[in-house]
Amino acid sequence: MRLYRKDQPVAAIRVWKGTESHIEVGFRRDLFLTIPKGTFAQLKATIETYQPILAPISGGQQLACSN
Repeated sequence: MRLYRKDQPVAAIRVWKGTESHIEVGFRRDLFLTIPKGTFAQLKATIETYQPILAPISGGQQLACSN
């Protein structure tokens, strides 16, 4: 199953020293996940960011990892 689409914002994270205080982040490509049938409701995703995130930020820059 596709969990997230490419370039779909999935979270807003804090940015320091920029004109905006937060930036939306997502994945560079579609993210697919294989899980046992009937377990989707128990799925929990978290994002761990590389802090502090300082402006300026480049497009495609890796700012976080997903678990």
